[in-house]
Amino acid sequence: MEEQERPDFPASFWAQIEAAQIGVDQHFWERLLAFRAPRRHTITLEEFNAREYAVKAPEPKRPEALRMAIGEYALNLFAAEGQLYPDDPRLRSWYDKLAERIVSRILGVIADVESLALPGRLAYHGLAEADMRKAARDEVNKQISARLDPPKSSTPLPPEVEAQVNSPAARRRDGVADSSLVEHRRKLLAEYKLATGNPADLRIYTASNSGIYKPEFYQWKNGKLPEGSKITKRFEAFLKSKRRPVRRNPANL
Repeated sequence: MEEQERPDFPASFWAQIEAAQIGVDQHFWERLLAFRAPRRHTITLEEFNAREYAVKAPEPKRPEALRMAIGEYALNLFAAEGQLYPDDPRLRSWYDKLAERIVSRILGVIADVESLALPGRLAYHGLAEADMRKAARDEVNKQISARLDPPKSSTPLPPEVEAQVNSPAARRRDGVADSSLVEHRRKLLAEYKLATGNPADLRIYTASNSGIYKPEFYQWKNGKLPEGSKITKRFEAFLKSKRRPVRRNPANL
């Protein structure tokens, strides 16, 4: 693979990324295998006469569930690599190449699952290869847009935090220039994800133990949430602890 297709990470870092992606493949191999609907059972005349068979209703078709599983597969592969990419003028080009690799990887696994000498086929659920490709690519495109064009929060910061954001002191971190603050936080987040199974941003800012919500998360990520704020200190302590995100009670979201 040519260097311009992806960042120039050390070989050991790429090995860790590949190991994470293999883990994703193994998980979704089992998920996809479960979608192979069994063929109708053909009984012999002896079985019919002896009534030694059970009449079963046809397996229901689940096209949307399969589409969602493929999207989740793509999301997890992207999280294992794409969320670790640094800010760079070549980021969009890197992401285009990554999207192609992710879709190709998923379709290859789907082809392998379909080729197994087992009853049933994924095709039973009514999704053509083009539908599966689109499900994977749409999810990757969503993740790319979230990185290149992050949503702007409509929720205002508390007054004391807003004051810190606009203060001269908030524009520096321990004597490090502003441009380095975003890079510092990107690396901190990347190290956390690599140590905890590459959870997506959504899992982190909706976790009960992360100490942060979506608006503050993106303000932190973009360098706008000051280092001295309680939210920043609490969230970075969580990242450094390498604790896995715990799902927040939906009633509290």
